[in-house]
Amino acid sequence: MSFSRIVRNAKGIPCIRNTNIPVTAIVQMATSRITVPGIRAKYPELSEEDIYEALAFATDALLRNSDD
Repeated sequence: MSFSRIVRNAKGIPCIRNTNIPVTAIVQMATSRITVPGIRAKYPELSEEDIYEALAFATDALLRNSDD
């Protein structure tokens, strides 16, 4: 799967392109039940598509590293 909105920063951490917002920050907010509008309120530079792609990227990484 291709994730055009996700890039790795200088430390190798997956971030949303054109930002230094790590994918993990979005995942943590989502697992804390913060909605997409809530995430966008904190990070107004993100689009809904950025957020959904960050979540899809994290899901894909988990599935690729799963023993199941």
